[in-house]
Amino acid sequence: ARVARAGARSVRAARYVEAAKVAGAGSAAVLRSHVLPNAAGPWLIVVSTQVGAAVLAEASLGFLGLGGAGASASLGAMLGGEAQTYMHGAPWLVVWPGAVLALLVLSANLLGDAFTGALDPVTGGSEQK
Repeated sequence: ARVARAGARSVRAARYVEAAKVAGAGSAAVLRSHVLPNAAGPWLIVVSTQVGAAVLAEASLGFLGLGGAGASASLGAMLGGEAQTYMHGAPWLVVWPGAVLALLVLSANLLGDAFTGALDPVTGGSEQK
């Protein structure tokens, strides 16, 4: 909430927002077309990082056996418990949930970076690769 508020306040004070108001745009139009797109970048970075951290926290609790009821489908529970007993004979019991966990966190972070690049007011979504 702090990041979103700080971003919106800085964009609200920009000259192009004042120019849109002088040109006759309503508050909702200014908010929709100027403030939200230009303040969304930092907020999306924080949200994507938080999603990755939440997935890792849930997996950690599931690994320790402290997950919620019916947490046998948790990636952390798949990595811990009975899987550790059979890990030497059947390593795929640990490799696949670990790979899915790593890809899930990586994809959340990459999705946040893609949103940030697309909503960047400087490049306008046309990043050079």
